[in-house]
Amino acid sequence: CQTYEDNFGIKIDKYVHIDFYSFINIVNYVGGMTLYVSAAERKVMNENYITEINYMTSQPLEKDYLPIESGNVHMNGKQVLAYTRVRYVGGGDFGRTERQRKVINELLRLVKTMKPSRFNKFAERSLTNVSTNLSETEVMSLLMGASDYLDYETVSARVPIDKTHHSGKLQGAYVLIIDLKK
Repeated sequence: CQTYEDNFGIKIDKYVHIDFYSFINIVNYVGGMTLYVSAAERKVMNENYITEINYMTSQPLEKDYLPIESGNVHMNGKQVLAYTRVRYVGGGDFGRTERQRKVINELLRLVKTMKPSRFNKFAERSLTNVSTNLSETEVMSLLMGASDYLDYETVSARVPIDKTHHSGKLQGAYVLIIDLKK
């Protein structure tokens, strides 16, 4: 939250934080997801991120590699995490945040299709995997209204938006310099 406040002057009042391990569990709770994976994305996922995630989770290093082919692939939580972390393919960090938005939208789509009893179990399991500064009453209120909220249109964007930044060097590092007025 402090990063947003410092860089954009946006105060974050309420938050829900999901770490890598929790993200893996949440995706597994919905049964995984099918996403299009290019050959270049698959290569980076297999050679960089799945190996790293296996190491972090004490799994055998050869576990959960994606098949050689590109295309629509049904992936488990670990594989989806690797997909969301790919940075060096298709637009650098902007490509990575685009993949992250695709995953969030697919997760929302999958949750929207759940039967109420399955949604309740998903919510119960997921809540143990997040940290938040929402009170228990606020969380319960949000869950009670979930059937309404899940029908809302999802709108997403990235910061910085096009034509509001340029590349530059700041304190010896290459960064995006943002024109906050734009």
